[in-house]
Amino acid sequence: MGPALVVLLVRFVLAPAQSDNALVARPHLEVEVRLLLPGGAAFLHALAAGRPLGTAAERALAECPQFDLTGNLAGLIGWGLARRIVLTDSSGPALP
Repeated sequence: MGPALVVLLVRFVLAPAQSDNALVARPHLEVEVRLLLPGGAAFLHALAAGRPLGTAAERALAECPQFDLTGNLAGLIGWGLARRIVLTDSSGPALP
């Protein structure tokens, strides 16, 4: 069995009028902190709650009009946090 992945989302305030979100992950027993792109926290929260990719993207865009789906997905894949994307067809089971 491989190492467990531990992920935390952290909001921190840089200045009174500005706050950012960071992802704290421990994919291989080393703690990594990554600054999330705008809307990234809402996107990750929705995905973690089991929402489909499209729904998660809609929620992130509703919370943050600057949300960039491509940039957020690239970050998750590049950080090794997205292991697979499951395609489904609304009329049937998950596609291979």
